[in-house]
Parts: sequence; structure tokens; C-alpha cells
Amino acid sequence: MKLLVLSDSHGEAGRLSAALDAHPDALDVVFLGDGARDVETIEGAYPERRFYCVRGNCDFASFLPAEGLVPFGGMNFYYTHGHLHGVKTGLELLADQARQMGAQVALYGHTHRARMERWNSLVLFNPGSISSDRGSGSYGILTVEDGKLDAAFGVVD
Repeated sequence: MKLLVLSDSHGEAGRLSAALDAHPDALDVVFLGDGARDVETIEGAYPERRFYCVRGNCDFASFLPAEGLVPFGGMNFYYTHGHLHGVKTGLELLADQARQMGAQVALYGHTHRARMERWNSLVLFNPGSISSDRGSGSYGILTVEDGKLDAAFGVVD
């Protein structure tokens, strides 16, 4: 099972489409906030995809949830934007919440920096920002098979 993880598009819906078009076999898409309207703009063009979305700190007036939990390939994925967990200053609160939710993987955005690390049995994964605020945008490509996770980062110019 292939999963795309996108975050922080900040008005650049075309970059979301570019990532989706590059991975037609990824039917599940997690969007981690700060671009909820961008997802609304492109979602109809991809009826075969399942979108799991949360709001970020820049998604004003959004009714999306702040967090979610979804199983993929035998693993539970906790997903959130990260601003409510203070991810710019540390990942402890995020890790604690993910563990309390029963997750093996925590997906977060907000920092605009692609990053993956393991905290014992918990994987913390940030796809970075797909927007052009720092040049090329980045996103995550996760493959999950029988409880085994492989991760990579993609780039959109």
C-alpha cells in the first residue's frame, strides 16, 4: 500500500496535483493542513483517491478536524498539523499523543522541514512543505506492507 503525505501548500494547489500525478498508484493521501482550500480545489479531479485531511494554523474557518487516526497496512497512523503540539520546539507532546492514540506512526507538518526519525517503536514523519516558500517543495511517499514501513521524500519544482 502506497500513501502520499502532503502538507503546507499555502495556496499552491498545482503543487498538490503535481505530486498526485507523479504517483497514480498511491490511492490514499494524507494532507496535514495549511492549504485546506487547495485540497478542496483539486480533490474532485481525483475521485479514485481517498483523502484524509486535518486543518492547520493557517486554515482559518476550516471545519476539518485537528487530528486523525487511520490504519494502513497493519499500522496505525496518527496525523495532525503539529502546531497544537509545539513541534517547532520539540516532538515530545506529539509523540505522547500518538502513543496515547495507539499509533505506530505520527505524521505532522507545520515546520516546513522534511524529517523522519524513530523514537523507540514510534516513527515521526514530516513531509516538509510542498509550497515554494523554500524553493523546491517536498512531500512524503510511504509504503506499508504487513506492518513494515518504507519512507521516501519526493520533490516538486
